[in-house]
Amino acid sequence: MEDLPVSDDALCIQVGQDHMGVRRLREQLDQASERGPVVLDKAGLHTVHASLVVAWNQVLSEEAFYRRLSFFRENVLAVAQAIVQAVEETHAGEETLRNQ
Repeated sequence: MEDLPVSDDALCIQVGQDHMGVRRLREQLDQASERGPVVLDKAGLHTVHASLVVAWNQVLSEEAFYRRLSFFRENVLAVAQAIVQAVEETHAGEETLRNQ
C-alpha cells in the first residue's frame, strides 16, 4: 500500500493512514521476526485489515494477483476475516471476564 500511486488523502480513506503511516507500520511488522510479536492498536489493525481488502480489490485476475504478491487472493481475504474474528473473540472474552 505504501507504493500505491494515490494521494495521501486517498490512501487515508482506503486504509486509514497516509503513505508515511503505512511505511512505519510495515517497518514495525517487518521487525516482528527480529523482536518477537508485534502488538497493534485498533488503528494499526484497521490499516492491516483494510490493506488486505484493498489489495484484494486492486488486481482483478487471480494469476496477476499471485504474481504480484505471491499469495492467492482467497488467502488474503481469509487473513482479513481472521483479524476481525480474532478481535471479536478477544472482545467476547473480555466481556465474559467482566461479567464474572
